[in-house]
Amino acid sequence: MATAKTTTFEFGKKLKELEAITAILERDDVDLDRGLVQFEEGMKLVTELKAYLSEATNRVEAIKQKYEA
Repeated sequence: MATAKTTTFEFGKKLKELEAITAILERDDVDLDRGLVQFEEGMKLVTELKAYLSEATNRVEAIKQKYEA
């Protein structure tokens, strides 16, 4: 019987990727074209991380309400 593989969101890994991109963009010698590509990738990561944090916040609130009732 085959099972569906579920992917997990690797928050720490994605945050480290964002930190690496930030370090590249903070350098004085960053190439403009590479910088733009890195900036776009960073913005995608920011969007994913914010969505995950929002979802986690909602889960925490739901758990709190469940046990406060």
